[in-house]
Amino acid sequence: MASVVRSVWVWGATAFLAVFEYLVMAGILLVDRDPLRRRAGRFLHWCGRTVTRLLPAWQVRLEGQIPDAHEGPFLIVGNHQSHTDIPVICWLPLQFKWVAKKELFSIPVAGWMFGMAGQIAVDRKDSRAGAKALIQAARFLEQRMSVLFFPEGTRSRDGNLLRFQDGPFRLALKTGVPILPVVIEGTGDLLQRNSLLFTDAHLFRVRVLAPVGASKQEWTDASALRDAVHARMQAELDAMRGRDATTQSVEAEVDALAP
Repeated sequence: MASVVRSVWVWGATAFLAVFEYLVMAGILLVDRDPLRRRAGRFLHWCGRTVTRLLPAWQVRLEGQIPDAHEGPFLIVGNHQSHTDIPVICWLPLQFKWVAKKELFSIPVAGWMFGMAGQIAVDRKDSRAGAKALIQAARFLEQRMSVLFFPEGTRSRDGNLLRFQDGPFRLALKTGVPILPVVIEGTGDLLQRNSLLFTDAHLFRVRVLAPVGASKQEWTDASALRDAVHARMQAELDAMRGRDATTQSVEAEVDALAP
């Protein structure tokens, strides 16, 4: 019962706030002539942070090596556990656009604001959509605007990292923009896959790792860069969960022997 009450409040309050925020966003666009829509982007991030304040128990904790804004741009890569990753990652004190599936942009009011703020939509039914998104991301990076990718492409069912897609890492090597790995933990426990009910999870950690250089002199190809970043993020995720290498090895052996 508590989960139902909690969920009705969060979804209802989010919908109510979205209408007000949409009107404010429309007003911002009337006066914002910046082609990068920085003001709209900052306001959208404020909206995301506001969602995470709807319950007093919710806490977002920023950890790790958070770079100064002037050090960018960065090609940010984050793991993907649930829909709540987006408002949680809005706590990063950086300006960035994110790449997300087109369906999110069709959500009434809230989704429309993604497009208004200049986020990058990917139509997964279009075989060329990935290339189009990379071209658009490259244009942002050229103008010193960081871009966020969720390279798993979809949400993980168990919280462990899925295989990363090559696209963001090919883009990093092409542009020479360093990769900023970000590990999110706790959002998968809050809103599980195919459910609209919020659990009593309350701590969401966003750990920023040191940037990874993306010069062609350092890496043989995008696959090597991809695998190195994946291994580093998985190791950090395991450390955040208190799992050591021995535990992981035993679990891998059990999984291999399981029918």
